[in-house]
Amino acid sequence: MLYLPATHALRKQFTRELRDAFFIPNEDDQRHINSWGAIQKPPKTYQELRNSMPDWTRARCRHIIPPPHLLYPLVAKVFQTYGPLIDPITKQPLFSASAWKIASNILELDWN
Repeated sequence: MLYLPATHALRKQFTRELRDAFFIPNEDDQRHINSWGAIQKPPKTYQELRNSMPDWTRARCRHIIPPPHLLYPLVAKVFQTYGPLIDPITKQPLFSASAWKIASNILELDWN
């Protein structure tokens, strides 16, 4: 839905944050992965494993999608946080005017 510049330095972080807003990890599974990561050399947290080995983590951790009344503020926060951030090289924000319009349309959907 959102077109983001492929070269923007924050695109990857934005997509990770948006993914994490939609898919909330099961607490028990996350705790088990954290325990396993703690005994690795070097030790790694769930977040580090999720970012460095996403397929492995996804196969071992169940996720839920929160209900709309909880999901809406999470998505809105990601949009508001990352949308205006400027790429240090191109000096352009992550969201263009058209991306802001799409983001606004997404937030105006019926979240019930």
